[in-house]
Amino acid sequence: MVDSDSQYLHFDCFDLQEKTVVLRTAVYAKPNIHYCLPLWEAIRRLHSAIVHPWLLLGDFNSISGPSERQGGAGFNSYKVKDFNSCIKDCNLIDLGFAGPRFTWTNGHLSQRLDRALCNHEWLFQFPYSSNIHLPRLRSDHRPILVRNKILHPTMNPHRPFCFLAPWLTHDDFQPTLTASWKKDSEFIPSLLDLQHILCKWNKQVFGNILQRKKVMTTLLKVLEMQNNQGGSSLLIEEENKVREELEKTLWQEEVLWMQKACANWIKSGIATHTSSMWLPWRDVERVSLLDSKMKRAGGSRIRKSLNEWQETSTANFSLRM
Repeated sequence: MVDSDSQYLHFDCFDLQEKTVVLRTAVYAKPNIHYCLPLWEAIRRLHSAIVHPWLLLGDFNSISGPSERQGGAGFNSYKVKDFNSCIKDCNLIDLGFAGPRFTWTNGHLSQRLDRALCNHEWLFQFPYSSNIHLPRLRSDHRPILVRNKILHPTMNPHRPFCFLAPWLTHDDFQPTLTASWKKDSEFIPSLLDLQHILCKWNKQVFGNILQRKKVMTTLLKVLEMQNNQGGSSLLIEEENKVREELEKTLWQEEVLWMQKACANWIKSGIATHTSSMWLPWRDVERVSLLDSKMKRAGGSRIRKSLNEWQETSTANFSLRM
């Protein structure tokens, strides 16, 4: 972190893909105009020393003109003027937005208080930068998402099987696991059968988290627009259901990222213990099939044959079924 204040955090990062230093400022402005003035001066001060790509984003608690508000009483023209002067003095560019026009509402007044600003160096480095207004959930503010480039995801059809922690959040997972595990069979064949069943269950029942998130987000945007124009009680109820499902999907996405972070730590040798969500049978802290070692909780290691390891694992797993 380079600089901070009660209304902003300013930090530098090194973009590994672009191999360049970039600066970011997270803004959380106070609503009172007397607190905004020191913030604008602080941004001017930061600008005077910046030569790298710079992105500012967050809640500026100000609008740039009357078109960025709807409802309520008259707006403070002096506050608008001060905000626009800061943007002009620092040669900042508004990235605009995609999605609903307003980012904040109290039910009577709606305004675009959250935005993303950048300097010319940022746009030169990231010409495809865009700002997206995401659906508003429990907060009175919409989250905003800045994308620096168009993403082209690739699929690997030969990707090895991986137990996904978000499966544990699905109501149907535990019954499927219990019904599919063959207690009386040998460990490895049972594990391979379970792997096949879970892959099929993931495709037919659980689904792709990111695709589901995209669909729910789009649907919520449509329902919000319809209800803003005077929707029925059924539409409002449907919007609440979709918002609840989206919140659950976002939680599953967060769990997935936590699992991936844990896996990266283990691969790099930083972590010494696996996460509780990584293996259902966690009496064994670390398991290596290559040398058939098992590590005790106290740190000492013992060696077992593969058959002994299979019997131990089967017993531990069966107790949890």
